[in-house]
Amino acid sequence: MHALILAPVLFQCAVAQAQPNATELVRKIRDNYFSAGSFHFVATVELRELGPNGNEFNKHSTYLDLAIELPNKVHLEGDVAGFGPSVTVVDGENIFLYLKQQNKYFEARVAPPDTEVDERNITEKNISAYIMHVGRSVALGLQDTTAGQEQVTSLREDRLDVDGRSIDCWVVQIKGRPWKDAVSTWWIDRKRYVLIREDMVSVTQPGVESRSSTFFKSVSINEPLSDALFRFTPPQGAIKVSKLADLNSQ
Repeated sequence: MHALILAPVLFQCAVAQAQPNATELVRKIRDNYFSAGSFHFVATVELRELGPNGNEFNKHSTYLDLAIELPNKVHLEGDVAGFGPSVTVVDGENIFLYLKQQNKYFEARVAPPDTEVDERNITEKNISAYIMHVGRSVALGLQDTTAGQEQVTSLREDRLDVDGRSIDCWVVQIKGRPWKDAVSTWWIDRKRYVLIREDMVSVTQPGVESRSSTFFKSVSINEPLSDALFRFTPPQGAIKVSKLADLNSQ
């Protein structure tokens, strides 16, 4: 009788002990992404801002299709800050940046791997290094300047539906990522240790709160990537320009 009474308690304890430590989960995710020689993911991103009175504004959504094959191949498609809806391809030797609305593209040789990136001064000479930096940052926060200093808490288990597939997840909260006053929540695939969703809340300016949700529709790490991802064919009628500044000119 006593054994039957204790059985559910012992079972719950065993399940609880089986749950990984939240800090170890985050470390494992980082290691999984940073050690990857190649990865590809497709995601949708929803962003909005809240004013002092809780009024919602500046709400919009976008998508990202990102593939990287180290050391120097990138496919980045989406609404990229500074460029708008665009396709960028780095094939290892050349970079192609195509703006969809303008139907224009720019081509240049890939910069040396040690090229410094100044996000305030993107030029023809460092654009490929900048795109590599953006790709890795999007993949999992090379902007994590607070890595190792944040507060990580295990929240719960959850199950997400991703394109008709049911995925069991660990859910953790990270205070101090990717900057000090931000709070991120990660849904981590329990089998593959990849991100399925990330929510982030931060204060962008006094009285204004920024909220974002990134939903990863597909994630592959260290799997063979199609050569077509790193091949650019100009769309019909696209105009080639010789300077980055000419991409947005009329």
